[in-house]
Amino acid sequence: MAPSDGDCGSLEALAQEWLPRGATPKDITRALTEGLPPAVSNPGGLARRRLESKMPPKQRTPRARVTRVLMVCGICEQDERTVKLDRGICEECFGAAAEEDEGLGAVPDTFLRVPRRWNP
Repeated sequence: MAPSDGDCGSLEALAQEWLPRGATPKDITRALTEGLPPAVSNPGGLARRRLESKMPPKQRTPRARVTRVLMVCGICEQDERTVKLDRGICEECFGAAAEEDEGLGAVPDTFLRVPRRWNP
């Protein structure tokens, strides 16, 4: 496959687009030359089609990493910096639930050591 000088000039920008996507010049060469048919009548068109169709995906920008997790009360959603949490519930909500005779009924199952038994 021998593209013309004009074809090479027009394909240069397309080939340059591969590099920020993590491809190497060797990857570009491989994409252009592997599995060529015995006769190529339009080398510039074939090269353009291969550069476009085999282009690697854009590299994603790394997302921010979570460096600190805040626990919140399962009922009032106050965070652990403002209240003391005991088993996922702040002392105030825990006390209010006990006074209302709900006990731990207001606490979601996900905060209990053992889920409640479901009685239909």
